[in-house]
Amino acid sequence: MDLAYGRKFAYEVPSVTNGVEKKMDLISYEPYQFDWAEDYLLEGSLESVQTDVGTGLIVYASQSTIQIGDTVSLNINGQSKKIKILGKLSDCPFYSAAGVGTIICSKDTFEEITGESKYTIIDVQLAKGATDEDVYAIRQMVDRFM
Repeated sequence: MDLAYGRKFAYEVPSVTNGVEKKMDLISYEPYQFDWAEDYLLEGSLESVQTDVGTGLIVYASQSTIQIGDTVSLNINGQSKKIKILGKLSDCPFYSAAGVGTIICSKDTFEEITGESKYTIIDVQLAKGATDEDVYAIRQMVDRFM
């Protein structure tokens, strides 16, 4: 295996920001993904979002009124969980349904807010020459993480 990284997703989570109700997709990033996001950073801090639990990045949407410094209250299993927005991205590589916003956060923030520790997606980049046996061994490990 050359590289491996994962993401966790919480889809269409009810939220309130500045009195406005909206559904949000919450997506966790790992260090490689935050490195990629740097090209899309409009304003704010990727570093703080990676290290400060309870913080995130909003993905730009023309209809969104959420700004840096706002606190988004997410309704997770009937409990209000707060995430402070510390940055704005121009785009992200994941589709959200029409009218659904996207917040990117660290793995630690995702777990703190949702209580979920398992990955939704694990991406694996194999080294040249990887065998079918290597792929089989990786598949056997997946159940521990997903």
